[in-house]
Amino acid sequence: RLAARELAWRASHEALTGLPNRDTLLDAIDAALAGDNDAGVAVCMVNLDRFKLINDSLGRAVGDEILVTQARRLGAATGAGDMVGSLGGDEFGILLRGASGDEVGARVEAIRAALAKPVPVRGIELLVTGSLGYACHPGDGSRGADLLRAASRAVDEAKREGRNRSVAYHAGMDPRAAERLALVQ
Repeated sequence: RLAARELAWRASHEALTGLPNRDTLLDAIDAALAGDNDAGVAVCMVNLDRFKLINDSLGRAVGDEILVTQARRLGAATGAGDMVGSLGGDEFGILLRGASGDEVGARVEAIRAALAKPVPVRGIELLVTGSLGYACHPGDGSRGADLLRAASRAVDEAKREGRNRSVAYHAGMDPRAAERLALVQ
């Protein structure tokens, strides 16, 4: 039974940070959307700024320490009913429950500020900020995958605007994404 529990945990969590993985987070978002929609559901995506540069310059071990530290900070900056998940690499997703309207923006900004504190690693302090994008239900999607996709587009916008910021998704981001795809093809 212990081995079965260990396998189940490994199938639903990311090993380094111990956070739920993408599939587990999406299931939780879909469950929240199926529940009491009056409570408000939002999804925030976090991408650590210039993480590849840090990983390439200082090594993967330092990068792993940063990921673990920032994952803990995300957990501390969210509420008891929220869920932080690892989306792979330096990307995280957050299910925010019970948030609506302007409150979502304030909660996301508090998360961004928590990430912006220097990270102590091996005797030095590194500034590892995050770009955040968020989407809300109702309005930006009715399924977890839709909200996560919308939040991803908002993260892209946050990066284009200069990083270390949070951006709310709006429908005008969709045509820009289609234009960029057309340019690549």
